[in-house]
Amino acid sequence: PDVRSKLEKAADEVSRALEKISKKESMFKTRQDGMSGDYKAQAVKMKENTEEFNRLTAHVQELESELYDIEEKLADIKKKMDDNQSKISDTSPLLKIKKECQKLKNEIRSIDIRIGVISNTLLQLKLKERHKDETNNKAIHNEDDEMDIEI
Repeated sequence: PDVRSKLEKAADEVSRALEKISKKESMFKTRQDGMSGDYKAQAVKMKENTEEFNRLTAHVQELESELYDIEEKLADIKKKMDDNQSKISDTSPLLKIKKECQKLKNEIRSIDIRIGVISNTLLQLKLKERHKDETNNKAIHNEDDEMDIEI
């Protein structure tokens, strides 16, 4: 009889322990489901940001190529101006060339500004993404710490 009561008592304790374990497992599964959903959403955002970054990078490269072409044209015009400067007695063509050079310089400045704005936008996107990743990592570590304490 004494052994039977001890066995029943042990069975009750095991049952209670199993119930606690089951509750903890369901709580963990709920948290994990929420975290996996967040992870998927963040992965989608990261993919979108990466695509946007790649698109903007390609645009910057196009602008840099355009800038290079304009600089080459400007150099050619300057060379032609220097070569023909001694031959020209009428100053009106020279004034037109100088005016066009000024236009090219203004276009170059405009392109430089656009490149700067795009570079700044890209940098901000990178910083936001890095901040999100750091925040997510901290949140995951904090939840892991809370779960360790509860168990």
